[in-house]
Amino acid sequence: MRLILNLHLAIQPVISKATVIAIFHTFELIKTIEFNVERQVNQSPQSWIYFQQQLRRTAQEMISSAKKTLASEKRPTSRLTTVFSSLLLAERMLRGSCTKARVSVARLSLAIACGFNQPQAFRDEDFPLLANILQKMELVAYGIFRRMRNLADCELFYW
Repeated sequence: MRLILNLHLAIQPVISKATVIAIFHTFELIKTIEFNVERQVNQSPQSWIYFQQQLRRTAQEMISSAKKTLASEKRPTSRLTTVFSSLLLAERMLRGSCTKARVSVARLSLAIACGFNQPQAFRDEDFPLLANILQKMELVAYGIFRRMRNLADCELFYW
């Protein structure tokens, strides 16, 4: 929307009355969606807590199974130690509350753990699922309200 109005300011064509009405209808629709999302989130805060706990538990189970797989290695190497310590760090980060910093550190440590090919920590089908879980946790940690505010930003209409 911002791009369209900036383009309009650069070209400076005449805006018809129907176009102005359509823009304000779009504005009204965006604000209605924003209000409804905020109302739904505020009505059920307990379900958001359960959702966060479920995501953390699923990620922790996947990491603990990867740790068990690595613990069964017969000869410890420096790579194995690096992968195991990065899995431990990721598990510790997922124990606490779901903040942006914790999820970012967990994502980084899991990237380090999966960067080595020799001691493979996760199965091929587990890593995309874990990445999806971490992406959902980042969305929850970033905050639905802030994300919605960024998506429904209509400051451009106030010029």
